[in-house]
This record gives sequence, C-alpha cells and structure tokens, in this order.
Amino acid sequence: MNKKSTINSFKRQINYIEKLKSLKSSSPDFKKWKRNTEILIENTFGKDTRHIKEFTEIHYGLFFWSDMTPDEDIRKAFCDGLDCAKSILDLFIDEIDEYWDDNKEDKKSRNESSLKHKQEIYLLDNKNVWPEIKNDFGVSKYAFGQKVYFVKDVFKRKIIFRDIGHAYLLAEKGFSKPALILAGGVIEELLRLYLKHKNISPSNNTFDGYIKACEKHGLLKSGISNLSHSFRYFRNIVHLEKEMSSKYTISKATAKGAVSSIFTISNDFLK
Repeated sequence: MNKKSTINSFKRQINYIEKLKSLKSSSPDFKKWKRNTEILIENTFGKDTRHIKEFTEIHYGLFFWSDMTPDEDIRKAFCDGLDCAKSILDLFIDEIDEYWDDNKEDKKSRNESSLKHKQEIYLLDNKNVWPEIKNDFGVSKYAFGQKVYFVKDVFKRKIIFRDIGHAYLLAEKGFSKPALILAGGVIEELLRLYLKHKNISPSNNTFDGYIKACEKHGLLKSGISNLSHSFRYFRNIVHLEKEMSSKYTISKATAKGAVSSIFTISNDFLK
C-alpha cells in the first residue's frame, strides 16, 4: 500500500468506532474490527514494533476491565476505551503522514531516532514512571498501594498502577484527553471497590452514583467530594459527540489535575 491508501485504511477503522459504541465488547463485529485493526497496524509498521503493543495493552485494558466488573457501567467504560483507541490510531496516522516516504523501496522501515520525541511517552514502564510521579505529587507507589488496601485482586491492582502511570505520561506529553479518560476510569473504579469494601450499595452503578453514595455515608470529605464532581464534569465532556467547539478542549493542567485527584481522593480511604 502507498501512503495515501494506508492513511485512508486507518481512517476507515476510526470512522467505524462510532458504530461500535452501540455494541458490546463481546460482539462479533467488535472482535472483527479489533482484529482487522491489528492486522492493519502489523502490515503498516511490522509485527515486532511498538505500535501493536500500544494499541493492545494501553487502551484495551479498559475493555478487559469492564468485562471483569459487571456491576459497573460497562457501556461507559466500553465507549471510553473506544475513544482511547481513536486517539492512538490518530497518532499512528500522524506518524505515517510525517515519516512515510513513498520513494523508498522499503516503506515499512522507520528511523526510530527521528521518532524519539513522539515515542518518549512509551519508553518508561511503570517501574520508572512512579519515581517521576513521586517527584511531582509526593506519592510513592508503595504509599499509594497502602491507601488502596481494599483492592485485593492482584491483577486489578496491577491494572490500576499501570493506568495511573499511563495517565501521568499522557498528561506530561500533552495528550490531555486520553489522560483524563484513564484517570477518570481509575477514580471511578476505586470508588466502586471502596463502596463494595464498606458493604454499601449505591443507588446506581455510575460514577455519579458512587460519589453520591460516598457523600451519603460520610466517606469523602466535602472538599474531596466537590473535586470528584468537578472531575466527573470534565470527564463527561470528553465524549466525541460533546466536543463541539474549542471551549471543550482539555488543557494539560486539567489532565495533570485529574491525575493528582487520584492521590487526593485516596487520602480519604479509611479502614
């Protein structure tokens, strides 16, 4: 494929995302779209490059997470995951558009050094990210782990640590929208698990329902509760259908504030 046809193929996969939002992650159409997208990425960048790993591990964690927690709002988690998938595919199109040379015999070869500034966000794993988080927010991975003592499942804890690390890196590099979505998912899940630990059933399994249940039972201080409401508002406007003008643009400061909110709220998780 040449540069133009490759970009058009990625755009077709992106355009189909809105149709997928009415389906479930277990839908055959979704699974077919996911596999076709993976094949497109592999054919474009190669099987052993970072791109397929980024597409699969970073963004589809949201889908797997929602499948593991049937009590939460799966529809919202699924749509948020698709928004993240769109963001990463948009980045891939930017790379193709900027670096693909149709005059080269091997169109799949990439000069990794010339892409360094675009790849920095993916070079650090969570072991390296958390020292940076501690430097910025004064919270170590161990200290945060102590705060979320009620998350007993080892795999769930790993996902939470991973998504915080990714949200931090995305916010640092100016990818504010996906950073906000990931941070929002972490806060929502932490509130859900905390209520479950306290044997409290919210009126409905939504972000708003979790916040109101915490308020009703005095589990969050008023300032933290207001912070949660503000953050939920920003998270709600990141959906594509509501992004109608530049006034809805998510700033880097807002994205970093969302990550900071995770640690602020975790201080209220009492045993």
